[in-house]
Amino acid sequence: MGQNPPPARRARRHPTNERHILYYTDFPLVRWDTLKPERFARLAAAVGPRPLFAVLFPHEVTDAMKINSTGLWTQIGAVRQVTIWRWAPTAP
Repeated sequence: MGQNPPPARRARRHPTNERHILYYTDFPLVRWDTLKPERFARLAAAVGPRPLFAVLFPHEVTDAMKINSTGLWTQIGAVRQVTIWRWAPTAP
């Protein structure tokens, strides 16, 4: 008891499918299109070392990547046309 099953552990480290994020993690969900750059900065500060992920359709990628002025988004997976991105802060 208290331990995550293998799919949950794998999803926390490498969420390559939007279902992994929804069903196997306790990651908070935030809609990217509700964030302004200053709110994204507060969100990034609040999560600390925990990862931030974005699950985006092709037409959302360009606009979603504009909401942060620091950090780097890296595509880590895709399911059909939907891409999954991980954000990491840039080194100071």
